[in-house]
Amino acid sequence: MIRAFIAIELPQGVREALARLSRDLRSAAGTRAVRWVPAENVHLTLRFLGEVPEKMVPDIGSMLDRVSGVTAPFEMAIGGLGCFPNERRPRVVWVGVEEGSGALEGLARRVEAGVVELGFKPEARPFRPHLTLGRVRRGAAPRDLKSLTRALERVDAESLPVAHIEAIHLFKSELRPDGAHYTRLVSALLRG
Repeated sequence: MIRAFIAIELPQGVREALARLSRDLRSAAGTRAVRWVPAENVHLTLRFLGEVPEKMVPDIGSMLDRVSGVTAPFEMAIGGLGCFPNERRPRVVWVGVEEGSGALEGLARRVEAGVVELGFKPEARPFRPHLTLGRVRRGAAPRDLKSLTRALERVDAESLPVAHIEAIHLFKSELRPDGAHYTRLVSALLRG
C-alpha cells in the first residue's frame, strides 16, 4: 500500500515566490506555532486518495492520461492569504488560487469522476483550490495565534507570479520524522 494523491506541481518561479512569501510570514508572525511547508513540497491537491494498493498505480495513470487528453494547459493566478477553518481557529495557512476560465474546476471534476470510477468513495467536501503554506501546531498558544493572524493581515501576497499549468501528477507521500516526502509516480501532460 502507498499513501497517494493527485496534484498540480507548480513551476519553479512560483515555488521561489512562495518560499519568499513563507519567509516573510514566518518573520512577521515571529512564532514557532506553524510548521511551514518547504517550497518544493507546495502543490495544488486535486484529490487525496489515501492508502492505495500499488497495483492500482497503472489504472490511476491511465485515468490521468484520459483526463489530461481533454484538458488544455491553463494559467492560475495565485494570491491572497487565509486560514482553514477560520482566523480565530487557524489549522492551515494557505495562499489562494484563482482561475477564471473554469479549466481548474473542470479538471478537478474530471479527476473526481475518474477516481470514483476506479472505486474510490466520492469526496465529501467541495473542491477549494489553495496552496498550503503551513500547518498550525496542536496546542499553539493564543498569543501565537494572534501573532499569526496579524502577520496574515500585514504580509502582501498579491504580487505572486501566474502559474502556467501543463500537467497533472500522481504522487506517493511518505510521512517521515523530518516531514512529508513526495515522489512523483505518474505524470500526464495536458493536451486537450
